[in-house]
Amino acid sequence: MKYLFAIFWVLTFIYAGFAFAQPQQCAPHSVVKKLLKDTAGEDLIWHGLDSRGLTVRIYLNHDTGGWSLTVQGRGPECMSVIGQAGTKLPYIKPAPGDAI
Repeated sequence: MKYLFAIFWVLTFIYAGFAFAQPQQCAPHSVVKKLLKDTAGEDLIWHGLDSRGLTVRIYLNHDTGGWSLTVQGRGPECMSVIGQAGTKLPYIKPAPGDAI
């Protein structure tokens, strides 16, 4: 539960920064996924929908810790945030009745 809470807050602060981000680079999902794999060694590790129905994806290089966060609506997938020194946290399934 602690990990899920930490991930939630990290994503909240990153996502809130979109309003201040530089112009985004966008391309079809297949192109972005291949580009991140070929140039940065990043694999797609997570995706979900935000409250507006946009698909948010996180890519991670398991060796270097480099990561990218993308957002996609009905159009192309757009690079939103990139970073270094990320770590994929283990998922610990909450026990029945635990609050998330």
